[in-house]
Amino acid sequence: MADRAIEVSEGALDERIRLLKADVRRRYGAAAAAIRELSLADQTVDLISREFELVRQRAAEGAVPPLERDQLEVELRRYEADRLLALGRTEASMIELKKAIGIAINTPVRLRDRLEALTPAPLSDSTPANPRDAAGDASGARADVRVADAEARLAEARVSNALAQARFDMSLFGGYMRMNNSFPQFGFNDVGQLEPVHGVFHFISAGAMVTLPLRNRNQGEVAAARAEQTGAQARLEATQLAARADIAAAEAQDSAGRRALAITGSIVGLAAKNLDVVRQAYELGRTTATDVLTEQRRYVDVERANTETMKAAYDAHVALMLARGER
Repeated sequence: MADRAIEVSEGALDERIRLLKADVRRRYGAAAAAIRELSLADQTVDLISREFELVRQRAAEGAVPPLERDQLEVELRRYEADRLLALGRTEASMIELKKAIGIAINTPVRLRDRLEALTPAPLSDSTPANPRDAAGDASGARADVRVADAEARLAEARVSNALAQARFDMSLFGGYMRMNNSFPQFGFNDVGQLEPVHGVFHFISAGAMVTLPLRNRNQGEVAAARAEQTGAQARLEATQLAARADIAAAEAQDSAGRRALAITGSIVGLAAKNLDVVRQAYELGRTTATDVLTEQRRYVDVERANTETMKAAYDAHVALMLARGER
């Protein structure tokens, strides 16, 4: 029973570690995504600021109408506000990451990996999905399943212990004791001489104790132990079923997220190319500032969608690691 209880405690510790690692991984991904959004906001503000300065000078010279200058200024102020919001989200996500890691909030922390390095490899539509693990193979590595299994074996040990207490039992015992006694007084020996009063005594004991459970068969304790064993076995089966369901759902989300990565990753370059074309056309006088702003917004939306997709794919991969019990 003690060995099984130790296994339960060790499994509970592993389960706690598994959940904590998954929480740290999620917060790390959230911080990486917030940093990427802040970087995109910085680039956008810097780019529009340069365009605004150029248009402002051209408007002062009368080359372009003041309306284009005002439109760019409105767009610039809007993106500056978005950048401040992105900065706040980044700082908050870093604080949450520090709290999850267990370090002081004022401790400087720098992420080693960017969001692009954290996301799993994309999957195209023609790539077959990874085959699922056999039933029980992947779920057996989870700490909560091992805890439930240890609890079932602990309940079984308690049943055996309760049954053992209801059986015929005999205990043998034995002992030996040596006593050495002396007194400060003197006495006369057989020849009439004085000598200290002293004696050594040896005691030997042995016996047997027999327990005969006649009317008390420990029925109540046995019944309670068996009921606990039934409940523990039911919890083990439920935990195994939930683990298999978690793995199947996580695999589906991971596959969908990686396929979505392949789509968003392919259109980011195209959106950037379209924006460059519209800007060049604007510099040649073939389009208006409104067309440039519209294409700029479309490009930012595509980049944000790509960030959200990478974050979702990363979260799905973390959920898959958690479901499989990977540490």
